[in-house]
Amino acid sequence: MDTALTISPKAKVRWRHDAFGNSIAVAEFSDATTALQFHSTIEVELYPRPDMEVTAEDYARILPFAYSADEIGDLGRTNERHFVDPGDLVPGWSRGIMGQCPSNETWDILLAMTRDIKSDFAYEARVSEGVQDPVFTLPRRAGSCRDFAVFLMEAARGFGLAARFVTGYLYDPMVDGGHGGDAVE
Repeated sequence: MDTALTISPKAKVRWRHDAFGNSIAVAEFSDATTALQFHSTIEVELYPRPDMEVTAEDYARILPFAYSADEIGDLGRTNERHFVDPGDLVPGWSRGIMGQCPSNETWDILLAMTRDIKSDFAYEARVSEGVQDPVFTLPRRAGSCRDFAVFLMEAARGFGLAARFVTGYLYDPMVDGGHGGDAVE
């Protein structure tokens, strides 16, 4: 991997890491200027991950469940709903999905919610910043990928599940004919 950061005018740059391990550049400038330019490049080599089995702790296999006191501090606000929904529309949608599942198994319900979004919601490319409110996404049954991610997070949080937004690149082995280097953890 190779990275570069060029800043004009010259700046003193300090690197930090946030709580999630992301690299943060803090730039300090000594001169006033009328123009500010950042040029950042990164070259990344991607490797496929081996197939993983998704598992849950025994206590979390069936909904509803409660996180242990030890986990609550680490979860922060990730299991609290973040959008105003006075009619409880989003939790109502997820309870409806739950009612269609043959069991209350957490993984089955989350998969059913994901499949419902894939089959019943329309993708719309959107270049505007931010996300649309999940209460707006639900009746329209349309949005961008980030809108669907936030909608699913709010639906999961309606069950008290912790959820956070993570973005990045997904390696697709079909891009290079199904071949790649050794898996990197």
